[in-house]
Amino acid sequence: MNEKLQRIYYIIGIIQRIGMVILTIAMIGAAYKIYDLSIKSLAMIQQYGVEIGKIYNIIESLYKMIDKSWFF
Repeated sequence: MNEKLQRIYYIIGIIQRIGMVILTIAMIGAAYKIYDLSIKSLAMIQQYGVEIGKIYNIIESLYKMIDKSWFF
C-alpha cells in the first residue's frame, strides 16, 4: 500500500514538473507577443504623430491665408 502511494506521489510530481515547463514556455510566448504588439503600436503612434503635425501645418497655413484675405 505504501509503495503504491509513493509511486502515485512520484507520478503526480512528474506531471507537475511537466506542467510547469509547459506554463513557462507559454508565458515566454505571451511575453514575446506582448512585446511585438507594443513595437507595432509604437510605430502606429509615431505615424499618427506625423499626421497630426501635418494637420497642424495645414490649419496654420489656412489661418494665415484667411488672415491675409480681403474678405476678412
